[in-house]
Amino acid sequence: MLVMNIIFVVFFLPILPIMYFMLKNSAKPKKNMILYVTLPYTARQDEGVLAICAAFRRHLGIVCLVLAALLAIPFFIEYISIALTYHLTWLSVMIVVPFLSFAKYHRKLKRLKSERNWTTEGSGSGLYADSDEHWILGMFYCNPNDRHTMINARFGFGMTINLAKPVGKVLAAIAILCILAMPFFGAYFIPEEFTPARIEFTGAAVNAYHTSLVYEVPLDDIISVELLDALPRGSRVAGTAFDTLLKGRFRLDGIGNSRLCLNPKIPPFMLITTTDTIYIFGTSDAERTRGLYDSISSTGSEKTGAVYAKISAQHAKSMMDEGKPYILLDVRTDAEYKEIRIEGAILIPDTEIKDRAESELPDKDALILVYCRSGRRSASAANELVSMGYSNVYDFGGILDWPYETAGD
Repeated sequence: MLVMNIIFVVFFLPILPIMYFMLKNSAKPKKNMILYVTLPYTARQDEGVLAICAAFRRHLGIVCLVLAALLAIPFFIEYISIALTYHLTWLSVMIVVPFLSFAKYHRKLKRLKSERNWTTEGSGSGLYADSDEHWILGMFYCNPNDRHTMINARFGFGMTINLAKPVGKVLAAIAILCILAMPFFGAYFIPEEFTPARIEFTGAAVNAYHTSLVYEVPLDDIISVELLDALPRGSRVAGTAFDTLLKGRFRLDGIGNSRLCLNPKIPPFMLITTTDTIYIFGTSDAERTRGLYDSISSTGSEKTGAVYAKISAQHAKSMMDEGKPYILLDVRTDAEYKEIRIEGAILIPDTEIKDRAESELPDKDALILVYCRSGRRSASAANELVSMGYSNVYDFGGILDWPYETAGD
């Protein structure tokens, strides 16, 4: 939140003084023009002209100071989507309002010009061409009788477009729509932030919803279900990250790549492991999350006979430290096992589980903690053990995520 506010200040606030000095300089005589109104040379020192220019500079300064001060308000807004909407609204206003100040005094000077009948006077250094009637606010060229689409800019270098031509009208409409659309772009994220995540269990699938269906996980694909009392630290890979919503792909410590749809402020969270994906879901009601977990777990047990639990490396370490008997099972290859392993682990490669498990792991009610290198083979091996009747199997992923001591030959 703070980072977003700082980015907007750093990148967009500097535009304001640029606009201020650009418009302020228009009150200085240039090519017989003041505030982009063509005037005779003798009018430069006219009291009415000087008064209008002075009033414009004061008004423009106040407008820009107020706009700069308003950019501090998002630092006191709690919600990201509202702060973003405010920033984009401010940006639209910042683009438009200084020009409205300029337009006000430009029109005042044009009225004074008409009242004084300053039209074809000598400039003091030759005659000047008065083409104000073809310039909207003195800046935007619009002449239907000019066959050119692009013409030389009134000041400096470069070209400008003839707004009387179809291309000019289209580009002007696009620019106006972009300015008007900016606040609505921010407002799009408001329902994203304020719509709660929810879970539905149909008996055949677990569905995660936010503003619409986000994930559908068929029950037949589920290998294990676990409740997490806290969400591990991690980083976003792709998706939405608000204070009240995490949705999309994330990489979490001890778990790895996961698909999330939850409010990180409302535990517990339901970790669902399938053959190729880990999902973590949550709702706005902790009791409802627990109830859904019980329903999914019991239904899964009825269909498969048993389920195994997917846990973090930290959870596995705490179970090992409890002093209760356990079997630490490494399902990698022999070469991987010799290179690095967790002290006390026995080796049965995942490809040999079906042939060796019953003889080497005779107690099917024993607590078995399974790991591999990154988590894929441990999931497959744990699933195979469950299908063989082992009832107390826990998969804690890969040794790459094991933050504790290891051994090796």
